[in-house]
Amino acid sequence: MKKWKRMLGFIMTVVLMGSVLFPISASAAAIEEGGISVPSGIEYSELEGEITEFINQRKSGMASVSLAVFDKDETLYAVNEGYADIDLAVKADENTVYEWGSVSKLLVWVSVMQLEEQGLIDLNADIRNYLPDGFLTKLTYDTPITMTHLMNHTAGFQETTYDIEVTDLSKLVGLEKALEQSEPAQIYEPGTVCAYSNWGASLAAYMVETVSGEDFCDYVHGHIFEPLGLKHTSLAPDCSDNGWVKEQRQRLNCYSIYDNQYQDLGKSFAYILLYPSGAATGTLGDFQTFAKAFVSGDGQCPFFKEKDTIKRMLKATSFYGGSELKRNAHGLWTLQYGVDIMGHSGNTAGCTASLFFDPVCGVGVVVMTNELGETAFNYGLLSLIFGAYENKEAVIKNSPDQSGIYTSMRTFNKGFTRVYKYMGSLLPLSKTEDSTVFKPAIGQGTLTQVTDQMYWMDNENGWEYLMYRTEGDDGSIRFEMMSQDIEKENSIAFGRKIMLLFLMLFSWLAAGVFLIVLLSRWIIFKTQKRSGLGAWNKRLNVIKIVMLSAILIEGVLIYYLVLLPLDGGSVTLNATAWKCVLLGILSILPIANLGIMIKKGKNFKGTAKERRNSVIIEAMGLLMSINIWYWQFYNFWSC
Repeated sequence: MKKWKRMLGFIMTVVLMGSVLFPISASAAAIEEGGISVPSGIEYSELEGEITEFINQRKSGMASVSLAVFDKDETLYAVNEGYADIDLAVKADENTVYEWGSVSKLLVWVSVMQLEEQGLIDLNADIRNYLPDGFLTKLTYDTPITMTHLMNHTAGFQETTYDIEVTDLSKLVGLEKALEQSEPAQIYEPGTVCAYSNWGASLAAYMVETVSGEDFCDYVHGHIFEPLGLKHTSLAPDCSDNGWVKEQRQRLNCYSIYDNQYQDLGKSFAYILLYPSGAATGTLGDFQTFAKAFVSGDGQCPFFKEKDTIKRMLKATSFYGGSELKRNAHGLWTLQYGVDIMGHSGNTAGCTASLFFDPVCGVGVVVMTNELGETAFNYGLLSLIFGAYENKEAVIKNSPDQSGIYTSMRTFNKGFTRVYKYMGSLLPLSKTEDSTVFKPAIGQGTLTQVTDQMYWMDNENGWEYLMYRTEGDDGSIRFEMMSQDIEKENSIAFGRKIMLLFLMLFSWLAAGVFLIVLLSRWIIFKTQKRSGLGAWNKRLNVIKIVMLSAILIEGVLIYYLVLLPLDGGSVTLNATAWKCVLLGILSILPIANLGIMIKKGKNFKGTAKERRNSVIIEAMGLLMSINIWYWQFYNFWSC
């Protein structure tokens, strides 16, 4: 499960100390016949050598990886490589468990399709039909939200603000309560914007509960895990539904890796409150068994009672732009490689996993790692198995300048977290000598034009994906990518917003200097018993101190409210509300002071410097207030 607060990231590193294979299974008949290959053209008999070489080239930058390649009949090749715990030299093996992350959402969508198959859920009906009255309290639009919207991540929800995972077991709550206390605002009309939503997927899981009458965790065990024989996978946020998995999870250490350096993240165990969106944990063997159910061929899919249900599930429910290019199919994302593949990837606080398959030939890949945000294997392996993307009919008639700053539409528009949009989800693109190629100004990679509307993003570390350019009637530019849309910022408006933030920081720092100087002068006057400038001027100095103190307090509150959570701090309603209320009250002080200055200004007999300082302090206070109002630092209720 991808958590937004980790988007700012930190330095990543690792050293690999060895490898171990576990027994594999391959189709002997297929190998003997020869010529049978995966979509990239690699024959089954050559897979072991190709994958081994692929891993060896990346050993210096990995902790452990467990992966398997399969088709609808057999495991073609499987391997556990590296260390589940580097310091303790615990090698990854067939009993190593990893967290699925957001791949867990496929359990939600399979459950939904099972109930749809029984006629208990209509994918195109208003979801309020399946929820308690008044359960959704922050809707903005009259357009009904449907289950299809939730599957496509187009229900219009902004990111969640309040905690959706905790580290204290005593703070675990049920799914219904977790949804209620973290409900995000609806900021887009349903069906208009793709903005990945953990909350929306967990809401769908809660609907499985209300329709089936079963706890979601129990439902998954009874209708998915047990029929598939998954004995080494848990779903509960504390792994309490499978004691063996809970014990094995303690043997896994996690790492953050970048540029051949690694940061030891420890166990990185967190209790995910919205657990249907990312809490599944298990072995590679179980993970592969689950994946193979999607490509069971012409036989009966073990997920469903009717043969046609899996076919309907794999049918596209959203497309890129106005094209026929598939984007999502009932919760399964579509990626374009040598062939179109379907599946899902996921991240937790210390693991990355992915599950992708070709629905036509039935070949699939599952990857699990104990690394935060790992892409070399989870995405890099896709090109090896499914082939590189190639649009043979590509025709470029027009190459518009795509340079500029893009912001994610998976973001915040309401509440005190609104500023996050401009702090950690930016994609600045710059020109190159080639008019069809653009470079991100932050990080590495290239964006290359394929057709007039299609672009290919390559992060140069295994992660490649399509970006589809659209233009609105108002001239707005948007790129649609796998799980979210990004929009191009107006450069002038963007500059104003950044300047506003800069002025807020400058005002806070300057207030500290002014207050130190003012207090120092006052102490000197008191100790030397110098005469003042009159009663009013003394009151004015008190007002200056109050104003400067208010600015400093505002800065500290904003830090604890907005910046500290980005470093892993907790965000709860109770801890947030009083800060927002106090910021709202303090933001009124400059207005009151301005009225006093206008009314009493004629009585001020100080020097020109003192008058200037009063005006500067007032301006600083107003700048802080404007930031508080614009960024909604006072608003804790609508986010």
